[in-house]
Amino acid sequence: MAIIIHRCTTCTHPDLFHDDREDGSTGGCSYGCRTAGPHTFGPPEVIPTWIATRPIGAAVPDPVLAEPGSHRRPLPRLCDCADCWALYHRETGVAA
Repeated sequence: MAIIIHRCTTCTHPDLFHDDREDGSTGGCSYGCRTAGPHTFGPPEVIPTWIATRPIGAAVPDPVLAEPGSHRRPLPRLCDCADCWALYHRETGVAA
């Protein structure tokens, strides 16, 4: 599957790798990026994920786009904001 993420404008990591705080805001990067300044996020973008077609073989891009808000391990729950849904509908051609 491919997924829709928001990229951090401070460290460039996906929003999936930032800690959520109790007040609902997003904290620092869980990859250990300690760059000063707030971690804010840009517009949503589609990034590929990979799948192995055989138990021992090369991984290839998986073209299926996961719906916003879905949760598939090992990834955390995906963002389901209005911008993510709009991008999903544009990419898949599925009517809103």
